[in-house]
Amino acid sequence: MDVGVIGIDLGGTFIKAAIVSRRGKVLARLKRPTGACLGKEQIVDNIFSMIRTLETYPFSRGGISAVGMGIPGAINFPKGVISTSPNLPGWENIPIRKMLSQRIEIPLYLENDANAAALGEKWMGAAKDAQDFCFITLGTLDPPG
Repeated sequence: MDVGVIGIDLGGTFIKAAIVSRRGKVLARLKRPTGACLGKEQIVDNIFSMIRTLETYPFSRGGISAVGMGIPGAINFPKGVISTSPNLPGWENIPIRKMLSQRIEIPLYLENDANAAALGEKWMGAAKDAQDFCFITLGTLDPPG
């Protein structure tokens, strides 16, 4: 049984995760604060915990084929490294694929978060029938100080 994939949106304020069917239906969602001030290991632990929680849903057992993660910032795709992230202070040259792949048994795919959102709109959203479209994304910022 192939339920679909787990999608993760790593943001500066929240981590959001969902199980999405192959047909684009959201089957389950989770959201928790990113906790950027707690350090990269804690954020990776939070992401892993969310993956494990979604994998325990009765309908998902054995049916998750991959994890896809949208990440703010620049990514070195061949190496699976976050080169820099404006939303995650101190996140430079973080080997995120290695850090997570050591803990999960299914493939992990990385994409810039804005690109992933645009692809989602083209697949199942407002741009589904558009040949050309422009996608603009806005995020949250913590107040200065």
